[in-house]
Amino acid sequence: MNCIFCNQSKLDVLFQTNYFFGVWDIDPIQKGHLLIISKVHHMNISELSENELLEMVKLQSLVSSFYEENFDVLGTTSIFNNGNVMSQNTHFHFHVIPRYKNDNFYDLINPKQLQFDTQTFNDSIKKYLKDNF
Repeated sequence: MNCIFCNQSKLDVLFQTNYFFGVWDIDPIQKGHLLIISKVHHMNISELSENELLEMVKLQSLVSSFYEENFDVLGTTSIFNNGNVMSQNTHFHFHVIPRYKNDNFYDLINPKQLQFDTQTFNDSIKKYLKDNF
């Protein structure tokens, strides 16, 4: 395994919790862009334990509040990359990106719109959540 996140000693770790650690993104979308990385090599958010999930949400909330209370930001945007959409040689992590007035954040996001069967989604999501929640 050649995961760059599994060897923390090579990273400039800013903070750690029981299940996660934070670093500056090496290719930031915006100044102040953080990566919050799972200490365990998970490839999918569904692999996180309930304790890891709870800590992740709390950490996301606290980091966002810290930005809002201490810097001139409007808020933050969090992005979770998961499974096969993650960068090569990484594992589960999420981005916390500070947002600034007139930052044009969404102006450059223009993905190709693919077909999605919303009726099938509508018909199955309620049952799936009822069975799995």
